[in-house]
Amino acid sequence: MNTNLFKKPIIKNIFSALMIAFTSFVLLNLTFIFDFFIQSLMGKIFIDNQQFPSKHLFFLFLIILVSWKIMTSKLNKFIKAVFLIVLLAVVYATIGIVSYPNTIISITLGGLISTACFIFLKYRKLHWYYYFSLILISLMMLIVAIFRVDI
Repeated sequence: MNTNLFKKPIIKNIFSALMIAFTSFVLLNLTFIFDFFIQSLMGKIFIDNQQFPSKHLFFLFLIILVSWKIMTSKLNKFIKAVFLIVLLAVVYATIGIVSYPNTIISITLGGLISTACFIFLKYRKLHWYYYFSLILISLMMLIVAIFRVDI
């Protein structure tokens, strides 16, 4: 394989985008498995009501805390971009769960959050990895909301 191929900026950027997508997909699946265990534990300890949104809000709070720690750390931008996808996916999923079955509210709140994130990224002049992460997860969760896909 020609190693000079990966030195070209366009190839390097495409490869980086694919790696962000793949890595975040794996981490996102692990995150939602962890969510299942947290909610199962909370169901056994406190209340076992599937319609009770506090279990989802508790997990969202945990993810926000972990993401805050990661985003303010000295980790590289690739890892932070991957965790941005996880954070936004959990936020969007929680909005969808709490606002179910009203898809319009879910899509509207998701759009507001996406817009606010985009403005924040633009204001901070962050690397394109973050924009890619925002657009990727926002579009994926919009498709989930429009077609009412169960996750």
